[in-house]
Order: sequence, then C-alpha cells, then structure tokens
Amino acid sequence: MKNNKKQVIVIGLTGGAGSGKSTVAKVFQRQGACIIDADKLGHQMLDKKSPCFAKVIKAFGPGILLGKNSIDRGRLAEMVFSDPVKLRRLNRIAHPALLREIDKNILLCREKYSARPIVIDAALIVQWGLEKKLDRLVMVDSPKKLRLFRVMDRGVPKDRALRILASQMPVSQIKKKADIVIPNNGTIVQLKEKAALAWRRLAEENVILK
Repeated sequence: MKNNKKQVIVIGLTGGAGSGKSTVAKVFQRQGACIIDADKLGHQMLDKKSPCFAKVIKAFGPGILLGKNSIDRGRLAEMVFSDPVKLRRLNRIAHPALLREIDKNILLCREKYSARPIVIDAALIVQWGLEKKLDRLVMVDSPKKLRLFRVMDRGVPKDRALRILASQMPVSQIKKKADIVIPNNGTIVQLKEKAALAWRRLAEENVILK
C-alpha cells in the first residue's frame, strides 16, 4: 500500500456515511489536493447520459422514473436499502462504471495538476479493494450515533438511515486497512484541525511534497 516517494499517486479518504469525510476532503483540497468525489460520480451514474441509466430502469422498473429523463433517487434508495438483494443488483450495475470513472478522473488530475496529490473521497474504498493501489489510506471515524444523526440531518428517514449504515462494511474492518485514522467526535472546527494535522503527518512522512 505504501511507498516512500515524495509524490503521492493517490491517497484514499474513507469513512462510513455521516463520518465527516467530506469536511476532511475540503481541508485536503485547500492544502492543494485534487479531490475525486465518488458520491458525485455515483450520482452521474444515474443520469440519462450514463450507460447505467437504461440498465437501472430495466432492473428496477419504470416506477423509479421521475418523468421520462430522470431517476427518482429517493425512491430507488428506499427500494435498494430495504432489500440487500436489490442493493447488490444496483451495485453490480453501477460500481464497475463508477470505478472506471474514478480511474479516468485520476488521469485527468495527473494531466491537469501534475504534481498535486490526488485524493479519492469514497466510502467504499476497502469494499472495492482500492486500498491496494493507494500510497496511503486515511479514515474518518465517528461514533455510530453521531453518524446516524448526521445522515438523518440530510433529510433521510431514520429507518432508511439505519439501513444505510448497516449496509456498509464494519468500521473495525476498515480501520485495519487505514494508515491514518481521524476521530470525529467533536465539533467541525475540531475535525478541521485534526484533518490539517493528518495532512501535516503525510508531509512529515514524505508522502506528499512539503
């Protein structure tokens, strides 16, 4: 997973839903990182222009459509997070395309920013096995109750939020793969300070350019 070069090819940033990794990603971005946001790319997988669009409709029926040209993401989420079989079906459709898009964005970051560190912000890095390709893996860890509260604060019903958390890999398994764990059990200001310290540690380890 690691090398001692001064230039990182890719840093992974992971954590469960509601962990606070998006806040950490913004701190890393201000430090000069090129961020690849897997959530944003995942949303694109459901756009009409995506090759996944027709496959998802075929797999889950026209009832998930919102008009003719868009998928009702809330309806689809309710469907897949209430049935593990359907969630696996959606993942089989979307994840290969999403991983290809991540690879494409890595190349774009290299071409556009050359020496800038690249950070993949994704909850499923370990599930995908991507940690094997990384120079470092950073994890944001937060108590389950706080994560649940944050997910619900986005307007997600409690029962669905609980199912989302339950569908993700146990925190203990992700921690085993992580090089740096950022605890998030305080305020946003404290999390940003911890993120800055993590970035400084990467610099001290000669992972990124100082």
